Amino acid sequence: MVQIIVLAAVAFFLFWRLKSVLGSRQGFENPKQNTNNKSNPSNQNSKTKKKDDIIDLKPNAIDEDVADYVEENSEQFKTLNNLKTVEKGWMVSHFVSGAKLAYEEILMAFENGDLEKIKKNDF
Repeated sequence: MVQIIVLAAVAFFLFWRLKSVLGSRQGFENPKQNTNNKSNPSNQNSKTKKKDDIIDLKPNAIDEDVADYVEENSEQFKTLNNLKTVEKGWMVSHFVSGAKLAYEEILMAFENGDLEKIKKNDF
């Protein structure tokens, strides 16, 4: 008898959790609209407005290329943004990938004892 009560309590808990998760409306679902009243011009205007409006989900214009590597309110963020405005086409991601390659090359030169490879060249 106790086993049946425990199983019933577990089943009740599972159904309650499923209803709380699946039974709620979340996200960008549009509420159901009454389409029977087609003579209402405001209803037609709202449909055309929805097609023409573009919703910007970002609260402010932050450069994601820079924000991926440094904090948004830091001095480095400002400096990297200034670099991007001065040098058109410059990207932080390309700079970081080049820096990683250079770091790897320097480490390999030290490991192999090839210090001539990493000495400063005067061009």
